[in-house]
Amino acid sequence: MIREVDTAYFSGRVEQRLGVKHHLVLDLKGGIEIPKGPGGHLRSREAVAELREELLPDFSAQAGIQELTERGLRMSVDIARNSSPVIQLIAGPDVAAQSPQDWLSPSVVWNPNAPALFFERCAEAAADGADKMAFGNKMLYADKQREFFGVVDGDLKAETHFLVLARAAFGNILDHGFTADHLNRFFETAFQICKQLGILDQQIRFIANTGTGFQVGPRVHMHVLSSRESLPSMFPVDYGFSVVAGGTIVSPEGSAIHDEVIALIGKRQQIKGFTEQAKTERKAIDSLLFKKVAGLYVRSE
Repeated sequence: MIREVDTAYFSGRVEQRLGVKHHLVLDLKGGIEIPKGPGGHLRSREAVAELREELLPDFSAQAGIQELTERGLRMSVDIARNSSPVIQLIAGPDVAAQSPQDWLSPSVVWNPNAPALFFERCAEAAADGADKMAFGNKMLYADKQREFFGVVDGDLKAETHFLVLARAAFGNILDHGFTADHLNRFFETAFQICKQLGILDQQIRFIANTGTGFQVGPRVHMHVLSSRESLPSMFPVDYGFSVVAGGTIVSPEGSAIHDEVIALIGKRQQIKGFTEQAKTERKAIDSLLFKKVAGLYVRSE
């Protein structure tokens, strides 16, 4: 199993986390000539090629990811303002969802048929240059070709939350047809949209998921989340929660703030539908959740 990474563009280390089977943390090496400006490191074709063609396949192979129905992989890229990105590769069935309100939900069953219509409607809207896709979500474009585009997520998990997609259909980031060039275009599209939205000085997180409990939908897509404040950790144990064996469900321990978090999650789960009122209510609860869990989180040095 990979223990240390030392490649042309990345250095990395394995981390041990409770409930996480495989966890590799990568840092971009200093002194590399990359495009200038916040987020420029994600636009280095050579670095992205090494990530897609060498590190991702090696990690997935050594983590035993052969059947997407058994376990999955998450690639997360965190950028705190102008600093170099921290890339995390995470695999295993016990990894929790990406946001606090999802921690008490069972693992998502990867069903390619369920959200397929959403992604197809997004691709159709991009082909037409529409301002909104069929379900009302705002479309975001980085260039005139619109081969790669963004769409605002219908269930916001941060102050800004949109998806990057390609009009061409790819299954996931490990597909042989999804090349380093495609991944580079995903990052470039995300960068340009973030620039348009004026959020390049905020904390930004990119998340690409693959497999059961990770990816929902039959097309590769990347979540882009940003916040003026710190985004919450993806690991419940960082907040004093404990992972229940065999799934992503977690239970709180001890604190009164934990009880408040659980109450808010329960209230959020009771909101039905995707009306404007429902979206507003969810967004208000999410804002409270982020602030409360940030108060619990103590970053280890």
